[in-house]
Amino acid sequence: GWYIGLEGGYSILGQEQAKGSPLDLQSHFNDGWTMGGIMGYDFGDFRLEGEIAKHFHSADRFSIANEGGLGLGGTGNLSAASGGKSRLTSYMFNLVYDFKTDKSYEPFLGAGLGHADMNWKNLATSSATIVNDSENVFAYQLFAGVRMPIASALEMSFKYRFIGTEDASMQDRLGNRFEASYSAHD
Repeated sequence: GWYIGLEGGYSILGQEQAKGSPLDLQSHFNDGWTMGGIMGYDFGDFRLEGEIAKHFHSADRFSIANEGGLGLGGTGNLSAASGGKSRLTSYMFNLVYDFKTDKSYEPFLGAGLGHADMNWKNLATSSATIVNDSENVFAYQLFAGVRMPIASALEMSFKYRFIGTEDASMQDRLGNRFEASYSAHD
């Protein structure tokens, strides 16, 4: 039958590549968190669901291979971030396979496709702002977990998720275009 759910979790974004002409740097982000909601239909062995989720991470530091004229302190440097956030809002359609057991828990595997709004908000070092831009991109995810009943018509699940996107086309503060990657482990 039909079901709805709320999700929340720990998210590891790590480092993301920003590469263009001439900008070339690695953005390192602090671990963050994710939250979302799902609505789906359980067919027995398979479930189909729609999901809206949001990821929140703050910038930590930048490894600069080419500063692209932004005045970040030169190439080959590791610069601390003075501000900036990475936000990803994803809209996914998921297919989930449930492994039936005679236990009180049920393992599952799933995959999803959709799109996401990738937003790098005010990424900056102490000397200059790098980017404040966003783009809608194709997104995908793979996940695995286990679910168990905790009351009548109520269950809890624990899962691991990898979410990634195609490279986003972003623009630095000087108007130069670059490609930015995104992948997170939740």
